[in-house]
Amino acid sequence: EEALSQALVSGLVSRRRMAQQTLYTFKHALIQEAAYDSLLAANRRSVHARLGGILGKRAPGDPLRVARHYAAAGMPREAALNYLQSGRQALATSALPEAIGALELGLEQAAALTESAFRDRAELDLRLALGTARMAQFGWPHESVPRALEPAFELARKLGDRRALGPIFWGLWVHYQTCTDFGVALEWLARLAAELAEQDDAELAAVQDMSAGCQYFWSAEYERAGAYTDHIRANYDGRRHAGIVAYANHDPLCFSLHWAGTFLEWITGYPERALHSLEQAVALARSLGHPFNTAFTLTAGCHPLLLLGDPERMLRHCDEVEALAHSEGLGPFSLNVQV
Repeated sequence: EEALSQALVSGLVSRRRMAQQTLYTFKHALIQEAAYDSLLAANRRSVHARLGGILGKRAPGDPLRVARHYAAAGMPREAALNYLQSGRQALATSALPEAIGALELGLEQAAALTESAFRDRAELDLRLALGTARMAQFGWPHESVPRALEPAFELARKLGDRRALGPIFWGLWVHYQTCTDFGVALEWLARLAAELAEQDDAELAAVQDMSAGCQYFWSAEYERAGAYTDHIRANYDGRRHAGIVAYANHDPLCFSLHWAGTFLEWITGYPERALHSLEQAVALARSLGHPFNTAFTLTAGCHPLLLLGDPERMLRHCDEVEALAHSEGLGPFSLNVQV
């Protein structure tokens, strides 16, 4: 307090009283830097640790700010957890660059921890969120997707965490499928099928339906592809399957009603069914309100509408996607609708 009073008297710091607090501000950023540089390293770490603890107790909190203080304090455990929280919050609001930045910094902090179950858990959670964010920001085929998720598969196995398998199987299958590395994509589908053979799981079954249905549609195995879409249609449960869209960026029924639904029905000679599947998928996507899922469902729906001779509705879909892409920062969709 005495040092603060001296700084006020000298004019280095200004004070502003507010309703519930008093703010002290350096007169110039260079003064702040000089004061910071004058602290011994140990004292700096101590100050950052105290600030991290104080800010972490505030509501609403700012986990990114807290994480930075803990990182500067040399406290990687606390920093990693707060970077994870910040990344998840950003991802939930489609703030994708911010999510990716926080999660990558979290991985750096996790790597500084000694080997332990805690480190493995923190790294796994960071990688799962990072895989989702990178797919949404850069697209499925981007090389950074498997860099996040392949190590996550080994960690999930090590920890015995079946909960983590859905996002991993989905992300790695869709990455290799869209890279046209079909052999590796089929390997991941086989691993998914083996997991389900070992222990039934409603969420993993839905992931299998959406991925296998698409895979076999593209290999022109239409009957086999349609069977997976029929299965998710019969077993879809909005409550049980609600978590999938958060990591896949797709609702399993919306996705299945596209490739092995609308397109398959058009190709096999059922245009009215194709239109019905499209309308069902779009209505569901709008009701769920997930920006990426909605944009994809509307964009994907443009192709059948064009084939069915309804360009006006197709253009309305494009306009809706363009507005959504602009408001939510979904850059790739802006290019899609322009094409």
